[in-house]
Amino acid sequence: MTEPKPRNPASSTTDRATSTTANGSKLRGFFVSALAWDAFLALMTLVPALVFTTLFFPGRANVDIGNQYAQATGDIPFSDWHPPVMSAVWRVLISITGEAGSLFVPKTWPLWIPALGLLVYAFGLRKNAIFAIVPIAVYIGYLLVKRLRSSRRFSTIAGRFGTRVGARFAARQVIATAMASLLVLVVLGAGLKATDAAIESQEDVAATGRVSQIFLDDVMFSVPNGALQASEAPAELKNKISTARDKCLEKGEIWDAYWSCYGKGATGEPFSPMAQQEALKDLWLSEVITHPLRYAEYRAAVFSFYFFTSAVEYWRAGWHHAAARVGFEQGNDKADYIVKPYVEDFALDTFPMLFKPWFWTLLAGVLLAFGYRARHRDTSAAERTATARTFWPEITMLATSALFYVFGYLPIVPSNHFRYTFWPALAVTTALLFVLAMRHTQRAPTAMDVSEPGP
Repeated sequence: MTEPKPRNPASSTTDRATSTTANGSKLRGFFVSALAWDAFLALMTLVPALVFTTLFFPGRANVDIGNQYAQATGDIPFSDWHPPVMSAVWRVLISITGEAGSLFVPKTWPLWIPALGLLVYAFGLRKNAIFAIVPIAVYIGYLLVKRLRSSRRFSTIAGRFGTRVGARFAARQVIATAMASLLVLVVLGAGLKATDAAIESQEDVAATGRVSQIFLDDVMFSVPNGALQASEAPAELKNKISTARDKCLEKGEIWDAYWSCYGKGATGEPFSPMAQQEALKDLWLSEVITHPLRYAEYRAAVFSFYFFTSAVEYWRAGWHHAAARVGFEQGNDKADYIVKPYVEDFALDTFPMLFKPWFWTLLAGVLLAFGYRARHRDTSAAERTATARTFWPEITMLATSALFYVFGYLPIVPSNHFRYTFWPALAVTTALLFVLAMRHTQRAPTAMDVSEPGP
């Protein structure tokens, strides 16, 4: 009987070391894999989402949200002070889920609803969103033209008619993109009209003439009292504007007169239509736009206030009075002890620029400048990044959308609340993430080329 040969201790140690190295390589490979990062990012998204939903459900509501909630529940009739699409969507969600907090559901629609439908909803939700949507429409038009150029059918047609067709199309790409963008805007406009018509067919939407709120501010704060009294407007209207202006000036406010000092609408209730709207419009036409320098001075003053300052960065649980009046449930007040110190005492005190429009405008401008420079790089840089994914079209779209949104408030800005800066902050932050992703994809091929051994 042959005795088994004793194992070499050195060989056993080598095998264990090799096995450990292999396992370590697999572990490192897993942690740097796309799957691991996807799981990590999903966890980093899901956990805060659950925490915030638990703390803030069903949500914090100001007087505007309270008014739309009352419409959604049928307690008051629909009106066009706020675009009725939000109240209509909210009513459907409440009927399905039974929860007032179900309004957050549309925030998940990008996962399964075409983006075009979301743009129609956003356009209908805030009419001034057109300023932010125009660059997005241009981007979609750019993608349509790019898709057409890369299609097999276009290549076949270009090959059939010669290179002259392709060259002519390339030379007119700007025109083609503009036409495609216009088509997207037409589709969005048609979708908006169809949505409004569908809502009005089901609900009696009361007209409030909200634009009169802008006319009121312009007349009250840009027209001198002498010119106001000398106008042909009704004496009652002139006297009310003059008296209200004194009240606003005592508060140090030259904006949002409807809420601050005018006494709201004809009934004195929030969101009620103002009396003598036609007379106010005629006064605006005769005394405001006929003095463009005076008007520009006033609007520049209000826009500067909005552009360089901020307020209402955090909606406190104690500000629940308007929501309570319409029966909106009070959420968990523990959020004020957890989140408010972070927002107001840390972020606002340490990084106040994050809440100011000027900061996001500056970043958007810098991104556009870098995007312009990237399109005019030398050929060596183009060759080096030929295989890398570029996000400059997306970055340009987001930065331009943020700029359009901010400066679109120039003739209409009502206040300096942070909610009027939320979209620029979100758009520019997303653009910065695209920049980081692009830098990563551009470094990856270079690192692989360097690490590969020679033949």
